[in-house]
Amino acid sequence: MDSIRRSNALVAGVIGLVMVVLQLVVYLRSGVAPVGVMLLRFFCYFTILTNLLAAVVFVRIGLGRLGSASLVTAVTGYMLVVGIIHYFFLRGLRELNGAGLVADMFLHVVLPFSCLVYWVMWVEKGGLKWRSAFVWLGYPLGYILWIMVVGAVTGFYPYPFANVGNLGYPRALANGGMILAGSWVVFAVLIGMGRKLPLSRKLP
Repeated sequence: MDSIRRSNALVAGVIGLVMVVLQLVVYLRSGVAPVGVMLLRFFCYFTILTNLLAAVVFVRIGLGRLGSASLVTAVTGYMLVVGIIHYFFLRGLRELNGAGLVADMFLHVVLPFSCLVYWVMWVEKGGLKWRSAFVWLGYPLGYILWIMVVGAVTGFYPYPFANVGNLGYPRALANGGMILAGSWVVFAVLIGMGRKLPLSRKLP
């Protein structure tokens, strides 16, 4: 069973890395700005950073470096936030086709769902702590600060709900606060599920 678990994690991690690279190729081919500028913008997307994080964690798990239940649950939560934001706020804003459509589907739908399936099936969740939901907010909070700094310097904001130029700081920061609150709800739901699922076991 352990070999199956590790194989599933490795496959998910490798697919994640491949899809991020594919999305990078598609993005660079658009040629809307110099390569250096486009690389900076590419790594301003929460989708890209989060999928990279998840891919690295799952590749490490696949190679036998076990991730703690807390880490995997946090990453699963981040990936679910990616999928939720995309579904409710970003879906349909751009017309996609070909490789771009494939990468978009994997990064926003397939891989978040895969993380959730892995979490349900393989993670020992019984020892998750409620306070972790607040600790895990550090990553999305750091991301919000990152895009605010990049936006202030370059004028580029990766998402319309974060665009200070159009919305102003009060509205953009309020949107960020709503995303943090929504993320906390996702984390809390995962912790609650983890503590009640029949297969959950306490961490050693």
